[in-house]
Amino acid sequence: MKILRDGLATCRSKRGLTPEAVAAVGSLCANAHKEGWTAEQLLMAVKEACYSSAEISHLTTTSERDAFLSKVISACIREFYRGNDAT
Repeated sequence: MKILRDGLATCRSKRGLTPEAVAAVGSLCANAHKEGWTAEQLLMAVKEACYSSAEISHLTTTSERDAFLSKVISACIREFYRGNDAT
């Protein structure tokens, strides 16, 4: 999850994920596939990492954090299943 936290640390706006964050999600999903994780396992781990992450502490309200988490989760789902299509 360190790679995800490092990627999230590059996101300084509410507008979306940086290219670094998107690359981190891609790497995380590739590793999840290698380890045989289900999508549910991945999403639970990502949510836990995000909720405990100092890297998203710059988001000051619960609604900002929830919106950001939604972007991260959506990116994970897209990437996780895109990876399945490639196999």
